[in-house]
Amino acid sequence: MRKTKILFVLAASGLMLSACGGTSSSASSLTPSSTSASASSNGGSTSESSSSHSASSSSQAGSSSSSSSSSSSSSSSSSSTPFVGTDVFLTASNVLVYGGEAAAKTGYLTYWAGDGGALTSSSYDGTTITMNFTMGWAWYGVQLFYVAPYATPNNDYAISATLNSSVSGSVTIDGKAVSLTANANYDFSTDFTQGNGATFGMQMGVDGTPLGNATVKISNLKIVDNTKTNVYHEVTFKNGDSLVGTVLAKEGEALWTYPADPTPAEGYVFDGWFYGDSEFKPGSDVVNGDFTVTAKFIQCATYSVKLYNGSELLDTLTVAEGKTVSIPDDLDYGFAHKANGWYKDSEFTNAWDFDADTITAETSLYVRTAVYPDETYENSEDLGWKIADQYMAMQDDGSFLYSGEAPFGGSESWHRQINFDNVPVGVAGTNYALTFEYKMNYAADTKIWDNVANADNGTTTSLAVAASWTKITINFAGGAFNANNKLSFELGAQSGDDTVAFALRDVAVAAA
Repeated sequence: MRKTKILFVLAASGLMLSACGGTSSSASSLTPSSTSASASSNGGSTSESSSSHSASSSSQAGSSSSSSSSSSSSSSSSSSTPFVGTDVFLTASNVLVYGGEAAAKTGYLTYWAGDGGALTSSSYDGTTITMNFTMGWAWYGVQLFYVAPYATPNNDYAISATLNSSVSGSVTIDGKAVSLTANANYDFSTDFTQGNGATFGMQMGVDGTPLGNATVKISNLKIVDNTKTNVYHEVTFKNGDSLVGTVLAKEGEALWTYPADPTPAEGYVFDGWFYGDSEFKPGSDVVNGDFTVTAKFIQCATYSVKLYNGSELLDTLTVAEGKTVSIPDDLDYGFAHKANGWYKDSEFTNAWDFDADTITAETSLYVRTAVYPDETYENSEDLGWKIADQYMAMQDDGSFLYSGEAPFGGSESWHRQINFDNVPVGVAGTNYALTFEYKMNYAADTKIWDNVANADNGTTTSLAVAASWTKITINFAGGAFNANNKLSFELGAQSGDDTVAFALRDVAVAAA
């Protein structure tokens, strides 16, 4: 499912009109703190869009100015606005997202349950996060991690919140111990410096006083960027005269999150966010001042664009004549697979150019997929608790390759991990088989891991050194898989001077 960062409500309003297929000018000449001009008409949004851009996408999440478009959304700086995160760190559909610190994503509150423990429920009412969890045998009950938008090592932050627990116990906040009395509010604030991992972490239940079987509430949670050299600006989104939402952006960077495309009235298509006559591209244009952008719609011919994965129809888009195509970020390419390029033909001989190719007729596009992990882990704080992207790649044959990183010694079988989330949920009474092919230059283990029970969901299977593609089949009894499962390849210590070489392809879970 597409992960929604902020839910913006769109009201029926006026719109801006343009000729079909018209070309927008660069946003480089925009002036901060101005009001966007618009022509009134009746083709504006009449319903709320059901999806939004995901801030976890590489093209949309707090990209640095070096990777952003060269056009700037403002020609000069306006007065700065300090970043104060309140509800922006929560998703509209998921209050807490499962994962360790290495899996923490910008703008999400990520949790990790203690060994043998579990987060049994969570909710958010706009001001308070409520968590219910049980304790296991670990020294903590639940750990929470958060990565602030535009988090940069050595930046200075402050966090404040009110805690309330149904039982007495201890928590640590960025490594500082706090004692809680049952059913009593505890207000705290602390300053800290951004490291290579999460912006801050919190452990619920520590120092021999676990918050076992507790209900813990966190309210009024705020995070403030106190780095003196950082400047933030407000980008206000409007649909006609109706306010869609306001997003803070760090000066010189693209927006880390932004509204869903508004749904146009029948006979119109959404043409983008505009500042006067200039288009503002929220995920790529950098921000250097406060300004307001307005939704623009056009009335013209449209064509269907069908998106295929082999013979499977993934989605059908409606695109205005003469416009480029944007691929939705919520497409399902199959378990353990990601998109590795789009093509005009199913044989993958003619690539689609998303910057230059436009739609002039009914069109079909075909995706080439490859195995690629949802998350990784490396037992190193200096490396941000994850394997660096430079060592991982999708191959044209559909395989995943992890190579080039130096080996490590010791006896840890889990020092590095390649993990795949969203294992298909099983049907009771149906037996399943996990199959894959691999090559690697040292031994490892593979398992289906239950994120809540913190246990193997089946038998751990050892993988031997394999110079050529080797197929593995692991059988599971009926009903074994659930929504909390992930597939984990645990890469242990490696001797010798050779760098790591681990390749994986044809990963699948199917009824046996």
